Amino acid sequence: MDVFPKYFSRLVAANASQIFPSVNRPVTNAPSNYNILVEEMRKLPRDFKQSRQIAESIETGSEDIFRDFDLSTFMEHFGLDPLEKTLLALAFKLGSRPDLKTKGTQKPPCLAYCPNSPSTQVGPCECARVCVRALSSGYLCLISVLQC
Repeated sequence: MDVFPKYFSRLVAANASQIFPSVNRPVTNAPSNYNILVEEMRKLPRDFKQSRQIAESIETGSEDIFRDFDLSTFMEHFGLDPLEKTLLALAFKLGSRPDLKTKGTQKPPCLAYCPNSPSTQVGPCECARVCVRALSSGYLCLISVLQC
């Protein structure tokens, strides 16, 4: 049994007022809890399974915040780069909830890039995987590979 969906959905729900400014929900967590959530989001470019796990967590979340989930605001809050946005949008597109599938496909055509920097640790193979996944799912994607 995978515990990540419950763990991640609790992190998002506990930090909802920080992520979504329009949510009037009291902060119910310690500041370190938010840092854990940020660290989980930073794993996106290094661990491509992470995007599907995040999508599954949001799809199965039982709190009110997950009923009409604002995917765009969620992505913008964490400052996701185009590659990370693409990974997450594709994960939602492949998910089970119709409303989130739509939000994953309504994103404008993406620009994914692969910077050759040690901080992102994204190499040519990972970039190719994203391209194949995007193209095979019918998601229009423009890829600009920089120094890969």
